[in-house]
Amino acid sequence: MRLSPTLSTQIHETGNQLGWRQALTRPAAQLVEWQGASGRVYQHIVYSLLDCPRIPEVNYVLAHRDANGECRVLRIGRTEHDAQTLNLARIRHEGALLGANEVHLYVIARSDTERAQIEFDLAAGLDGHRGRVVCH
Repeated sequence: MRLSPTLSTQIHETGNQLGWRQALTRPAAQLVEWQGASGRVYQHIVYSLLDCPRIPEVNYVLAHRDANGECRVLRIGRTEHDAQTLNLARIRHEGALLGANEVHLYVIARSDTERAQIEFDLAAGLDGHRGRVVCH
């Protein structure tokens, strides 16, 4: 998947402000696009459930990717704590309970209101596809 130069710069600038420089530049970091009901596309950074870094205030998708590359959406949400370690613990716990092996993080939203709108948009856009969505 190719990132537009503007969006790539925005993701990295936001990540650097959050102290994510090392996490965002790891070779394993991949991107996936999720489309909301509004038609807006959100590019998420993909991590394995176990390799996910501490998480600031972000939107996330918990997913299970099988050996064939098919990806099932298990949960769409947003973090709620100021403490990054609490957000990570909650996501890992929830992901383990649901059978997730990937965490997709959208790091560009700048406010709680924007994160809530994105969560609603993604949940509405993916609701009819939950369990059958293929992500590349």
